[in-house]
Amino acid sequence: FLVGLETSVEEMRSVGFDSLRVAVLGVAAPFLLGFYAARLLMPELSVNVDLFVAATLGATSVGITARVLQDMGWLRSRVAHVILGAAVIDDVLGLIMLAIVSGIVVSGGVELGGIVHVVVLSALFLVGAFVLGPYFLSGTIWLLRRLDIVEAKIFISFLFVMVLAWLANLAGLATIVGAFTAGLILHDAYFKHWGNHEEHRFRIKDLIAPLEAILVPI
Repeated sequence: FLVGLETSVEEMRSVGFDSLRVAVLGVAAPFLLGFYAARLLMPELSVNVDLFVAATLGATSVGITARVLQDMGWLRSRVAHVILGAAVIDDVLGLIMLAIVSGIVVSGGVELGGIVHVVVLSALFLVGAFVLGPYFLSGTIWLLRRLDIVEAKIFISFLFVMVLAWLANLAGLATIVGAFTAGLILHDAYFKHWGNHEEHRFRIKDLIAPLEAILVPI
């Protein structure tokens, strides 16, 4: 979520094609190398086992990657935007790959329905988050407009992260993709009810930072 706050939708869109290329290579290379390594090291086992081993190697840890980029001070760089964009695409590609492998193992062929299901759910989540997310935020802020600005920023930010993380999980994506998407959408300008956001004493990032200090190491 905090990484998403440091990034904008426009910045992510500008590296879309590069992120797609990185994501495809980042899934295909581990899959192929993993398959041949499993075949070489475990020749007595079936090809189905090799396929599952290969599929698991396509998974990435965007949380660790994001933290390393943050500690190096690279979050605002083009390289970071490409990596983070690729991590989101990776998650979708990993689900598609798992659907393909499961279909081959269970039924002996590619289950087109499973692949379409994954793509549609992932697309619905991402499109729905960016289209409906701002309306959700505006409505929630209006309902809680009587809160103090600090209380409002902490509560609404935390609520938005949890809702999108939960919806991402329902769509089969990693919860961290939902949290990152929440950060991309949310910014201090939404809290205009309390005056010019540039004059607020605390930014969202400042208020959420103590939670990060406790939860991230855990």
